[in-house]
Amino acid sequence: MIFHKITKLLALILLPILALTSCGGPTRPPAFSEGHLDKAIEPQSHIPAAVSQTTLLPAPKARPPIETYTVVVSGVSAKDLLFSMARDAHINLDIHDDIKGTVTLNAIDQTFPQILERISQQTAIRYSLEDNTLRVRADLPYLQSYIIDYVNIARQSKGIIRVATNIGSTGQGNIGDSDDGSSSSGSNENENNSSLTEVVLTSNNNFWDTLTHNIIEILNEAGGASQTQETASTNESIGTGSSSSGSSENNSNVIVNRESGLIMVRATYQQHKEIQSFVDSVLNISKRQVMIEATIAEIKLSDRYQAGIDWSVVAEDPTSGINILTDLAGSNLAVPPFSSLTLNDTIGGNQISMTLKALEEFGDVQVLSSPKIMAINNQPAILKVVDNIVYFELDVNTSLSQVTSLTTFETQIKTVPVGFVMSVTPYINEHEAVTLNIRPTISRVIDTVNDPNPAFKNADVVSSVPIIQIREIESILTINSGDTAVIGGLMQDTVNDKSQGVPVLSSIPFIGALFRYDDDTREKSELIIFIRPVVIHHASLTGDLSEYQKFLPKPITAPKKDNADDNDAE
Repeated sequence: MIFHKITKLLALILLPILALTSCGGPTRPPAFSEGHLDKAIEPQSHIPAAVSQTTLLPAPKARPPIETYTVVVSGVSAKDLLFSMARDAHINLDIHDDIKGTVTLNAIDQTFPQILERISQQTAIRYSLEDNTLRVRADLPYLQSYIIDYVNIARQSKGIIRVATNIGSTGQGNIGDSDDGSSSSGSNENENNSSLTEVVLTSNNNFWDTLTHNIIEILNEAGGASQTQETASTNESIGTGSSSSGSSENNSNVIVNRESGLIMVRATYQQHKEIQSFVDSVLNISKRQVMIEATIAEIKLSDRYQAGIDWSVVAEDPTSGINILTDLAGSNLAVPPFSSLTLNDTIGGNQISMTLKALEEFGDVQVLSSPKIMAINNQPAILKVVDNIVYFELDVNTSLSQVTSLTTFETQIKTVPVGFVMSVTPYINEHEAVTLNIRPTISRVIDTVNDPNPAFKNADVVSSVPIIQIREIESILTINSGDTAVIGGLMQDTVNDKSQGVPVLSSIPFIGALFRYDDDTREKSELIIFIRPVVIHHASLTGDLSEYQKFLPKPITAPKKDNADDNDAE
């Protein structure tokens, strides 16, 4: 008890003394911790690249060696040889009794199908190898169908380009009566001085008749015709198909159904192989198609280039893409002519637009038309963008009587097409070079002329007939796919004579010019035609025609139904 009291008393005395001692003494900084703040920076290690584990493919297994056979025989029966081969090759064999002929063969290390094919070329056999079973029979004619994917149509086209000039002169003669009452005439000549230039283009496309006739010609070849015709005579109940003229009219070996695109042929195995090869080649060639882009531009020549466009100047421009192909005779001229030009797409971009830009050096360039047309091999295509100008043909009839005269008018409507017409027939060879027979025609109305019939003048009627200016080219040229051919040199002079003046005074001789204003303008222009064929391999918007997809409207899709609406409805 006394100890606790003494302890409390000492604590009360020592606490103030310790507080005064701590406040009065100097402040000592804290001790520095070695190895904490001055720790050396460890070098940063780079993150290693991600390791992609390579997919381990199984080791390729060696293909089992193709079993080959060596057969050396001379004058052996075909039936015995086939039996021995099937036995050695462990193949089931079904062979007909009508197999005849002998085989002489020297085949070293060849496969079983190769040897069978060689045997079939020596003897008239037909074989099939299915499910390890070889079936062999005599190569007698049998029916096989061929699908012909081609439109059922026959086309005929005819084009005429005619330039004619007629100058008529009429002679004069005397007409009198003879003593016997008969009449006689003197020399009455009607001579025509005419000049005629005419180009007639005809094209007859009858695909089905031609194909049928060709198949019959294959059947009629030596070696298979007699056997085919003999079998056909015993199978007349099958019927005859549509065919072309001549020997195909009564031939029952070819059955044609044009509406469904199907041809059935009765022939031997070897003939069917030839027919199949021929049909595949015909369809492959006839279905080739080409996109033809034509641009027709007219350049109003400036005073500096009244002689026409100097294409050698345009060719010096590296952005024009012009290459001169062939120079014609005439090297002694100041500017030698050339036969044709070509634009090669070697610098990218639209070559025709760049060339038209380069042609602005010679004058104002105006694009008259820029059509695109697609055509298949050897089939004519026509593009026509015209306005039918209407005019009327009048017929005036006047009937006279003792009292009055009656005049009747009869009109007949006439139309003349004015605009742009282009006909083209392409041929595409296996190297994608396109041979074109092209005929662009541009026409326009330049004036009208009144019919000078006196009956119209007496009846105070005016019948106006339009004057049509026609510019056209007909040519055959060969262009590589993607290149552009240039046809130029069609030049014309346009004269516009306009005058305005004071009535009466402007027509007075000598002084009338003082009261009249004459505006006479003359322009010279040149017509340029660019032709660019592009062979189309895949005619679809996802194929060669993908660049035209942007011009089509986007398909409208139905809005998706919200799932929340479905839940609310429930």
